[in-house]
Amino acid sequence: MIQVDPNYITIGFLGGFIGAMLSPAHACLVMSSKYFKAELPRVYKYTIPASILTAVTTLLLMMVF
Repeated sequence: MIQVDPNYITIGFLGGFIGAMLSPAHACLVMSSKYFKAELPRVYKYTIPASILTAVTTLLLMMVF
């Protein structure tokens, strides 16, 4: 069996999660913005800082543990 470093799994999951949340093709994002009549640039104004905070927090926790 191949030994895999858990940090690589964490970084891979983090990248996939943030990529899905920021993707304009993400169904939940598109349907929610249409339902609430929100413009995507304004939605990204809130989503991008949250994604950056998630990435920084995850990377800091990886260094501690």
